[in-house]
Amino acid sequence: LNVITSSFSPPAIGPIITFASFCRYSGISLARDLFGL
Repeated sequence: LNVITSSFSPPAIGPIITFASFCRYSGISLARDLFGL
C-alpha cells in the first residue's frame, strides 16, 4: 500500500479518497432507501 501511495502525489490522493468515501456513503444511503435499512 505504501508503494502505491508513494507513486502518487499527495494532492492527487485527496480527491480520490474523498470520491471513494462519497461513493461509499452514497451506496449506503441508496441501500437504505431501497431495502428500508
